[in-house]
Amino acid sequence: MALTEVQQKAVANVVASCASQVWQMLPDLNKEDLYDAIGAADAWKDAAKASYNSALPVNFRTNATAAQKTLVLAAVVAVDYLLDDPQAADVFACIAGRLQKAAGA
Repeated sequence: MALTEVQQKAVANVVASCASQVWQMLPDLNKEDLYDAIGAADAWKDAAKASYNSALPVNFRTNATAAQKTLVLAAVVAVDYLLDDPQAADVFACIAGRLQKAAGA
């Protein structure tokens, strides 16, 4: 399901607040750029959902919930990023904590 515009902005706000050091390193990017990237990633996620599901092993595909499939993809992407920048773990932890707090967990 696609994120609403309000949800996209909320994600952008969380990412931006957690990754202030990223903005210092990339002065040519701003929050609007981040918001546009989140919208594009969200659209790609919806368009690629069937392709991702088809790529999964049959046993996992048929037995895992949508949340479990999402978690696997998120973990793979996060680990791939962390291999390039181990210091990004703090940013991921910040984002996870703020999203969990926002969800009322």
